[in-house]
Parts: sequence; C-alpha cells; structure tokens
Amino acid sequence: MNKYDFIKSDVFMLLAENRFRNSKDFYEEHKNEIKQKVILPMRQIAGIISQDLIKLDEKMNLNPVKMVSRIRRDTRFSKDKTLYRENVWVMFMRPKNEHNTFPCMWFEIQPGCYSYGIGIYNSKPRFMEYYRDEILKNPDEFLSAVNKAKKVGTKFIDNQ
Repeated sequence: MNKYDFIKSDVFMLLAENRFRNSKDFYEEHKNEIKQKVILPMRQIAGIISQDLIKLDEKMNLNPVKMVSRIRRDTRFSKDKTLYRENVWVMFMRPKNEHNTFPCMWFEIQPGCYSYGIGIYNSKPRFMEYYRDEILKNPDEFLSAVNKAKKVGTKFIDNQ
C-alpha cells in the first residue's frame, strides 16, 4: 500500500449514488467506506498542500478536519433539501470566526471533473465595491498582478 491512498475513480459512483438516494439509511450503511475512500484521502491532500501554503499565510487554518467539506449538507436555510453532496472540497483560508471577508483557495472533486482556484469567501457588496474601486484607481498595478499570475500559472501547468 502507498503512503497515501488518493481518491480512486469508483468513489465518484459511491458519492453520486449517495446523493441520488438522499437517504440516511444508505449514508449510514456506507459511512465508513465514504470516510476511508473520500474524507481521509482529501485530508491527506490538505496536509500535503498545507505544507507549502503556510509559507503564504501563517494565519491560515491548516487543520485538515476543518478544511475538508462534509458529505451531509446543512439544509436548514436552503430551498434545496438534498441531504448529501456528490462533491467534496478542501478549503484553504483563515478561520471564519476571525475574519468577515477574506481570500481562500480551494480544491474540489466531483463526478466528471475537478476544480481549484482562489476566491473571496463570504464577500459582501460593500467589500466588492471597494475592491472594484481600487482596481479602477490603480489599473496598471492590477494588470501587472494579473500578468504575474498568468506567468506563474503557465509555468505551473507546463511543469505538470
């Protein structure tokens, strides 16, 4: 067995079926399998990536238990009452209780695709207005940052 048990393709069918059935009984019957095949490998991925991310932000929450999404959805305030997800993500960010709006990075898997990126968690209209105003005040600085990000992204992709 490898040091790391990364996510295998059969896991996506398990997650999709769990969401399709939307049943506590099905989830409970497969809970250990989901934990072993999905949650623990995602925590391993979080641990590996966090070794480099701590260099970017020493205040980032790097507890893998707090970083990996749950399979069961909180439907209390949602119109969509589907109880279970077919996607799972790792979120790299500062602790939510310490910051109202802040940047975050994520890596997400779901049947058929994966995604990753950087965004603003819990952005408020006032914050986004400020952000847009700063871009308009300093367009050259913003475009320089965009170009640097593109170069880094290209180097990253080329090195894969």
